[in-house]
Parts: sequence; structure tokens; C-alpha cells
Amino acid sequence: MTDDDLRRLFESAVGEMRRHFDVSTEEVKREVRIVAEGLARLDQKVDRTTAEIRDEMRRGFAVRRR
Repeated sequence: MTDDDLRRLFESAVGEMRRHFDVSTEEVKREVRIVAEGLARLDQKVDRTTAEIRDEMRRGFAVRRR
């Protein structure tokens, strides 16, 4: 095997690893987006629930004061 053959083989292997890495990276990015969207929905739900609980507490405290 000549130096040129070895260089081509190495470049081919590097190219294949790079493609694999790019595909893997895109998959991880997609999964992170999915988790981020779920977290955003959860945050909104917690905010709504917190507001509802505060409303209920205010109404309950107002009724008890009378």
C-alpha cells in the first residue's frame, strides 16, 4: 500500500466518521428540541395551575374574613 492509498483510505474513513457524527448530532438536536417543547408546555401548565390556586386561595380567604 502506497502513501497515496493510505491517505485516500484515511480520508475516506474520516469522511465516513464525519457523516456519522453529523447524523448523530442532528438526532440529538431534534431530541433536545422535543424536550425543550415539553418543558415549555409544562412551564405554562404550572403557571396556569399556580394562578388558579392563588385565585382559589384569595377567594377562600375573602369568604372567611366576612
